[in-house]
Amino acid sequence: ALAYQAGDDWELRYARANDTNGDNWGEPIVIGEMEEDNTFGNLLSAAIVNGHPAIAYLASLSRELHYVRALDANGDSWGDPIIFEGHLAVPSLLVVNGKPALCFAGEYYVRAQDVNGESWGDPVNVTPQWGWWGQMFLVNGCPAITCDAKVLINGHYTKVLKYMRALDADGNSWGEMTPVSSDTNTTMNSPLVVHGHPAIAYVWRHGDYKHLKYVKATDPDGTNWRYPVIVDEVVGLSYPSLKIVSGYPAIGYIDGIQIKFAIYY
Repeated sequence: ALAYQAGDDWELRYARANDTNGDNWGEPIVIGEMEEDNTFGNLLSAAIVNGHPAIAYLASLSRELHYVRALDANGDSWGDPIIFEGHLAVPSLLVVNGKPALCFAGEYYVRAQDVNGESWGDPVNVTPQWGWWGQMFLVNGCPAITCDAKVLINGHYTKVLKYMRALDADGNSWGEMTPVSSDTNTTMNSPLVVHGHPAIAYVWRHGDYKHLKYVKATDPDGTNWRYPVIVDEVVGLSYPSLKIVSGYPAIGYIDGIQIKFAIYY
């Protein structure tokens, strides 16, 4: 199944395959249109929440985060979105200890009060270092966040890839946010647990080029990190996605208008 944005009205759409291999697909379902829900499906995150597909996305006009969950297991019909007012950031949706949770650009964290995400508490600011591209994943039983944190170095603001892990399974308290490399001017990242240790694929801007890098922690909690590996360097590199393929870490990413794939042996 896919959640994506398309159309002149920036429609948020959902499509599910008619077969297990994805060879044939059903008609996309329009979850909302710009005139109605102010949807902006380009910045979205999807997950399975209590057996139903769910999507967190950024609205285009109000510039606020929305959460919406399907009313059935296939995603044929959808409920009304829940709006998190006053939050302009890339969302990351994850099921944390049985309940859906969201992080907003690595700065705010909130977990639902029920398994469907019908009721939520107030988002908690877990770090003073604001970022834009924050991603959340589970590390050794606790939620963890990676983000391009905005920091002041030698009188100039730049972005540094940082990592932070909760101290409990629900994410009620968090440890310190620490840099995972010495790179500055970092941007989009994709985290994943690789062979028991957290790892991150990220983009590092250096001169006219963007470098795709991969870095992995030396321990299961992500307390210490190895030196990053350069995977590729191109001008238009963006949107890395880290997965495991045949037991090896692999990264899909965009180079201009091309989609590329790299596997690390």
